[in-house]
Amino acid sequence: MSPSSTAATDWHTDARNHVLNFDPDAVRRVQLFHSVPHEVGHWADMFEHVELPSGDDIDLWQALWDRYWQRPTVEREEYAHRYAEEQIARLGQTGEVPFERILDRDALTAEGLRLQDFILEADQV
Repeated sequence: MSPSSTAATDWHTDARNHVLNFDPDAVRRVQLFHSVPHEVGHWADMFEHVELPSGDDIDLWQALWDRYWQRPTVEREEYAHRYAEEQIARLGQTGEVPFERILDRDALTAEGLRLQDFILEADQV
């Protein structure tokens, strides 16, 4: 799996529509190598700048929370991007990513989710 692959594998437009067909493996790569690590990076940024220094002091937490949101968006985005890149590099070096897709049918059913929303043609063989 290459983390740089695009998720849309086929697309076309007509007078009124943009139609994109997504390859499930490509979508998974985008989520695994970009979206999720980036969003976890936002959490790590907040944890480092708000949660850790505030301890149990709710007034300090509120002040740090306010200060966190006063930081420029570009600074917060750079932190999240850098965090994601570092974590994916580390996980790649240790062989923890990429990993095979996990389809836990019992867990999906227990959560009340529709299996057909998660089953690919390859899963049915």
